[in-house]
Amino acid sequence: MPVIRLEETVWLACQEYFVLDQEDDRLRDFWRREAARDLARMFEVLSDLGAVELTRGPADPLYTSDLDHDDQLLPPDAVERLRTALAEPDLPLVRLTPLGVRGVRERLLAEGRDAPLLGELATAPLAELLGVLAQHYPPEDAVAELRGWLARPGQDLERLLQAVRDCPFRTWAGAMLRVLADALPPERRLLHDLRHDPVLGPVVWTQLIEAGKLEPGPLSERENLLMGAESFLSVLELTGPEGLVEQLKRMGGGDPSEFVEAILASGHPDVVGLRELRELVAEPLRRTARHPLRLVPTRPPGARGRRKKRKR
Repeated sequence: MPVIRLEETVWLACQEYFVLDQEDDRLRDFWRREAARDLARMFEVLSDLGAVELTRGPADPLYTSDLDHDDQLLPPDAVERLRTALAEPDLPLVRLTPLGVRGVRERLLAEGRDAPLLGELATAPLAELLGVLAQHYPPEDAVAELRGWLARPGQDLERLLQAVRDCPFRTWAGAMLRVLADALPPERRLLHDLRHDPVLGPVVWTQLIEAGKLEPGPLSERENLLMGAESFLSVLELTGPEGLVEQLKRMGGGDPSEFVEAILASGHPDVVGLRELRELVAEPLRRTARHPLRLVPTRPPGARGRRKKRKR
């Protein structure tokens, strides 16, 4: 990482903790340079301890790619300084050594933050393994972790697939299956082999179509209903019944309640999800279809202007 990027971040943090004279630019520049010198001295000490490695060279384009973002947190003057400095071919660079990575990881864990380490999930429960990989690991690290798990004796693909089948959440099951498919060599064609799996079939068809590897045309009417059920159950998980009802209303093309009834009769393997779909979406839609208008209390005809007779 270019040290200049860290200098600007440190200077931004300093301004949050210290009150500086906003009108004296010379004084502000002086303190900014002093903060940069302190940071450089800190890196020299960490380098002597073996926690970081200091080198020189050009900056990776990654460190200039965010300078034009609309949600940029750095002030305009800092962005311009970075744009100029990062164009130089010979910059101070810093990176963590293995010792530094270990120290940072221990600090993050002590603060209750996620800091996954490749290989630490080798003995994790299957559902936890796939769930953590899907949620917290970059794709390449997830693949490496999963291949390491599969390389251990007694740990095979079928056990992982069963963990996906047993997952009660459709969105998680889809994410777990995607991680698993990415970890295997392309010639395994895992998703194609699972097209007729009685539990994973709807997830598989959805992912194959999204990837452009399957045309929806050859699917039968029942398979289309199963895939529709998969989509509905995923939306129900993500947005709740209100979000699914809104989506149904936007679809048009007939009575939404009839479409939901067809989905409920699809035979999707997620029995619990279908029950929730029936109770939270289908039944309210059915009641709305029977009573489209809600009566609003009004005054009876001729009541306006009439006054009650005063009792004598």
